[in-house]
Amino acid sequence: MAEAASLGVEVVLNAIVIGIFPEKEVTVKVEDRVIHVKGDTILIATGASENMVTFPGWTLPGVMGAGAIQTMCNYHRVMPGKKLLMIGSGSVGLIVCYQLMQAGAEIVGIVEALPQINGYAVHASKLAREGVPIYTGYTITQALGDDHVTGAVIAKVNPDWSTVPGSEITLDTDMIACGV
Repeated sequence: MAEAASLGVEVVLNAIVIGIFPEKEVTVKVEDRVIHVKGDTILIATGASENMVTFPGWTLPGVMGAGAIQTMCNYHRVMPGKKLLMIGSGSVGLIVCYQLMQAGAEIVGIVEALPQINGYAVHASKLAREGVPIYTGYTITQALGDDHVTGAVIAKVNPDWSTVPGSEITLDTDMIACGV
């Protein structure tokens, strides 16, 4: 931050951008006040972003990153759905599944393209003991629904990552988390 300041860059932490307007004007909420900023260049450093798997229907409301769902539940106290399908079995995905289950969501499954769980076994074991299906060697092929998620189709994967014809399973879900 000292280097940025020496170059004339103002760094504002713990701020929320609430609007970007023509003429490079930005409104920012900092604590209990709103400030307006204009400049030649706008750089908004939002932190990390989640990787998304793309598949037919991935832009439907109800498909989100695992971290976004976790933030909605833990910080905003909003459950974005009742039945979760998790794509990816890394530790973040497994922990989010367990947290959502504790908050009252049904976990309809965890889908992992690799032949084994990718996260810590202790987290996967807790979910397995609760009866959560874990589909290793599977991938999502489609989110179902017209204006929001109403289900998902998963299929077994070959070693070359193509799907195995006839291996499709349709799951009843209203939220799909990408934790990959």
